[in-house]
Amino acid sequence: MKLPCRSCGIHFPGDYEVTLGDTCFFWEDRGLSNLPEPEKRLLWDWMFTMPADRIWLETTFVLGLNVVDRKMTIVEKAKNSWHRIIKGYNKMSEAERQAAQKKYFNNKVRF
Repeated sequence: MKLPCRSCGIHFPGDYEVTLGDTCFFWEDRGLSNLPEPEKRLLWDWMFTMPADRIWLETTFVLGLNVVDRKMTIVEKAKNSWHRIIKGYNKMSEAERQAAQKKYFNNKVRF
C-alpha cells in the first residue's frame, strides 16, 4: 500500500514523519492541514490498513480519501456534543439518534 503525494511522489507507512515536514504538502493537499497531529496519525494508520490495493487488484475499483468540506471543523468536544445540538438526544434510542444525526448532517452538509 502506498499513498500518492504531489510534493514527494508517494508515501509508504514509515513516511509519516516526512508528511509533517516543511517540504511535504500531503495534509495540505487534502484540506487537512489543521487536523491535530494525533488525529493525523490515526488517519495515516487507518489509510494503510484499508485494503485499497487488494480491492483495486481484484475488482479495478479505486478507493481514496475525499474531504468534502474543508471548512468543517473537528467536533469541539463539549460545545458541539450531540446532546447539546439535538434536543432530547440523551433520551433517544440508538435508531432515533442515528436518524437525528442524519437529519442534522443533511441540513448542514451539501455534497
